[in-house]
Amino acid sequence: MLTESLVQNRLDSPVRLALGAQLASGKIDGLLAQAENEIRKSNWTGAMEVYRQAIMIDPNNPLARMKLGILCRDREIWDEALEQFTRATSVVPGYGEAWREKGIVENKIAQSAKKAMDTDPAPGESSLRRAIELNNKDFDACASLGGVLKRAKRFAQALAAYEQSYKVSGGHPYPLLNALKLRVQVKGSLTLSGSDKLALARAERIREGQTQQNPPFDKPWCFFDLAEIKLYRGDPVAFRDVAIKGLEQTDANWHGRTFVDSLRLLLPASHELPGLKEGLAELEQVVQ
Repeated sequence: MLTESLVQNRLDSPVRLALGAQLASGKIDGLLAQAENEIRKSNWTGAMEVYRQAIMIDPNNPLARMKLGILCRDREIWDEALEQFTRATSVVPGYGEAWREKGIVENKIAQSAKKAMDTDPAPGESSLRRAIELNNKDFDACASLGGVLKRAKRFAQALAAYEQSYKVSGGHPYPLLNALKLRVQVKGSLTLSGSDKLALARAERIREGQTQQNPPFDKPWCFFDLAEIKLYRGDPVAFRDVAIKGLEQTDANWHGRTFVDSLRLLLPASHELPGLKEGLAELEQVVQ
């Protein structure tokens, strides 16, 4: 027979659990806010430590894991980034953004380990396709899939992925520029059409404005995209100068290497792009 005190304890336990969950939730919210403050101060290490504290309190918090994973990704802490994104997809299987980031990091890890990129599926491809299944309007996932397929040398499929990304993005410069580079690989020439030139003019206005914000929006990619647009627009001096500014804005070495590697795809059309070979040779020296 239960004693009165034991009965009372059993009745109280759901209440205590609920109160404990509320207290933990409140503490998590405070830590997330603290981490955002550290990010605003560019204290990346401090922000990562705060997110790790939040995860210790609530291991199944997908937002804290996602935030920590992105900070780790941008600092090339690949193993921890993959751990966080993988756990986020485990906790919330329908978390499309986490699947996207997981695929990106899986491909980066394979690159760092100098593993074969031309496998089928390629490293990260399955996770990115899962992200697109969950949200076929995620232009970043489509573009990232294009990058994975590009490194796998499946250029026609990569071109299709970038064209889809451009379509669902409503004209974002990043997939547009990648589609142009892949066109050179698939068709052997650039041959800009009138509609291409209009799209490039619009992209130039967008990216130029973003580089002039304080701080620049979407750095270093806004600089890299603008530099490439200057090349297409026949201004090799601006191409070189803006590209160097972009390299100065990078937070991780892979940013610059990715940009330079991508530009190499244009070499078959170098006769259409004055200044490409010379500018590329200079940039390659910087990112070695």
